[in-house]
Amino acid sequence: MEEKLLQEAYEKSKDYLYEDSLRFNLLSIIEKDRDEAHVHSKVIYSLLSQNWGKKDKETFLTLFLKEIGIGEEIIYNEKWEVSREKAFDLDTIKGRLDFEIKSKDYIYIIEMKIDAGDQPEQLMRYQKFAKEQHKKYKIFYLTLDGHNASKKSIGEEENLEENEKVEYINISFKEEILNWLGNCLKLVEGKENKSACVNQYIASINKILGEKDTKIKDNILKSVENIKNAISLYGELNDELQVTLENFMSLLKEKLKTRIGNEIIYYKKYVKNYYNYTLDKIPQDYPGLYIVLDKNKSNNSNYYKFVLKLELAPELIGCLGFIKNDSDEKETIPFVSFSKVKKDSSGLYNRCLKKIENLEVEDKLSDNNRAYWYYIKNSKGEIINFKDISLSNKTLLSLMDEETLKEEAKNIATYISNEIVKNMEI
Repeated sequence: MEEKLLQEAYEKSKDYLYEDSLRFNLLSIIEKDRDEAHVHSKVIYSLLSQNWGKKDKETFLTLFLKEIGIGEEIIYNEKWEVSREKAFDLDTIKGRLDFEIKSKDYIYIIEMKIDAGDQPEQLMRYQKFAKEQHKKYKIFYLTLDGHNASKKSIGEEENLEENEKVEYINISFKEEILNWLGNCLKLVEGKENKSACVNQYIASINKILGEKDTKIKDNILKSVENIKNAISLYGELNDELQVTLENFMSLLKEKLKTRIGNEIIYYKKYVKNYYNYTLDKIPQDYPGLYIVLDKNKSNNSNYYKFVLKLELAPELIGCLGFIKNDSDEKETIPFVSFSKVKKDSSGLYNRCLKKIENLEVEDKLSDNNRAYWYYIKNSKGEIINFKDISLSNKTLLSLMDEETLKEEAKNIATYISNEIVKNMEI
């Protein structure tokens, strides 16, 4: 019954694709419509940076500033500069701004999230950076639906001073971005190519939101019985993926143990209930497997370990950072901030940061104040997203095949051993 329902869904979806649906946009065709870092960031930056309007005062940028609530008396009296992926490194904080819109007197910072989770104290660091610029500032948190940032991002603790609390504004693709793009269309009315570009992006966003893409559901789920079957099938898929994930991580641990002599920290409970809990909430720390690369020579209160964490965030990524030595088994082991390790154990910090600087990986290392990270891909060079439970996520579903799972675990373990662990040795 399950296979029949899946096949029916697939055949119905093929029929639907012949219609002029939201799925027919370039980002969906190349399977990049959820890629925030390499696609959405570049598209939005390009639109904000181009003067595609008429020869008057309105541009895509002025329309955007209006949409997020900036007054006209500010917009038209300032000269604006837009930056993307702007890195900053102050004495005590570092980070990378998704978007920065600034003028002589104002600075607006935008943090964008589609699938990626929040980084530790991310918005708190942005606020500290903004205050250092000595300008009037606002921080915007852009998500699909306009939800709040996690406590992990804003560093929300009871003992925070009032001036340390993060003030930010929620904006969403569903409201502000789609409203803005609709106004942009009016600005380029009659310009075929520019209008087509904006319309393609609108279709891509609506496809992600899924609000207008309901015809498949209507065709497939025509009865209460089919709805029950679909829910049951989804639950069974969750259970099967949970077993697959546990087997994958356990096998990865065993393959690594046979190839390297390093200490490995991993307990099966780290990924327990991943598909029943982690997908519904943004965890404070994602689960993973830790490979110890270096550590303090003496065991004391400031005893740290430098690790490579294979993290389910929800994509499989490698994180290089420091953890506190702790014999207790926890759900996850949080990274310690670089500034604290530098203060407590400068020798270990300097030694390990030098290793990171000398490390060469396919994708550029990204960093926050607790870890450097990059994607760990499968044998086909694909990112493995453990959160995307859909028939289109063939990269994840392929791991349900026992032989494929074994082969991918072996390939990743070999890569980690030869390209990372070996090259991180002094």
